[in-house]
Amino acid sequence: MERWKKRDGKIFMGGAALCVLAALLWWQLGRAGAVPEELWGMADAKETAIHSKVSGRILKIAVEEGAQVEKGALLAVIDRDSQSAERMTVEGNLRAQAAQIQQTVIQSRMERETLNAALRTAEAQAAEARVAYALAQREEERYRALLDENAISRQQYDTVRTAMERAEAAYASARAGVASAESSLARNEANREAEIMQQETLESIKGQLAAVQISEREAEIRAPYAGTITKKYLEEGALVSPTVPLFSLQDTSDNWVIFKVRETELSGYRLQDELTLRGRNDALKVTGHIESISRKAEYATIKATNERGDKDIVTFDVKVRTDSPDVWPGMRFRLAEE
Repeated sequence: MERWKKRDGKIFMGGAALCVLAALLWWQLGRAGAVPEELWGMADAKETAIHSKVSGRILKIAVEEGAQVEKGALLAVIDRDSQSAERMTVEGNLRAQAAQIQQTVIQSRMERETLNAALRTAEAQAAEARVAYALAQREEERYRALLDENAISRQQYDTVRTAMERAEAAYASARAGVASAESSLARNEANREAEIMQQETLESIKGQLAAVQISEREAEIRAPYAGTITKKYLEEGALVSPTVPLFSLQDTSDNWVIFKVRETELSGYRLQDELTLRGRNDALKVTGHIESISRKAEYATIKATNERGDKDIVTFDVKVRTDSPDVWPGMRFRLAEE
């Protein structure tokens, strides 16, 4: 009798164990096939790495992590010694070039006035010589006619002809003087071209000075927009270059939430749709609109279960713009009813 009782007990225990296993299996299968009733997404925001445009040593850090800053607020100051030295060099070059241009202008102007006066004199002399030569030509023609008529002697004619030849030579010399004066004036015009080139060099140096002055201003690192300093990478005294970030700045007014929506549910979402979101703290409620829907799927975001023979389900990113100060990167939000 005792033996039968022990056997019945074992049968009962085994049956109970089988029931528990069956219930557990049923629960797991049901859980695997359940469809989430809530869709959760993660918040993100615009964040920028702030770099220095110049190299140098950090003289001052004006903000700490977590600080709220306005657009244009001073964040850090970089040593300006190299920029100041460069500015002094460029300013010296600028003064030297300006003095050289002034000297060239004065010299060129004085020479131009002298050459213009010489040209006017040469042209006047040439005009007088042309008149004298013309008179001498007519006199020679008259005496040649008299010689042909034997009205004068050969000696008389030769004297007149010699005078004409001298007048011709004087006219040729006067014309050569005009040509020489014009050539000198043309060379002076070339000096004016050199003056223009020097002026262009001066403008180039002015551009260099402006660039150095900009570089000096860029030694002051300022916030490009209002936001929160989320990270400070360096301390005072550190050497920096344009490739090294100084801060991370987050724009608290430029944020969004990304939801991963199943392909089977994607048809329920449209661009510019207004949605209500709630945080893990149910009291946190914000609204937003669908800014974009990704055209690139994330494959097999939801894995199939071998037991049920399902297929993998892909999801697509739906970006909901909120721009709310209550939305911080990393927060979780769920879609909620109005």
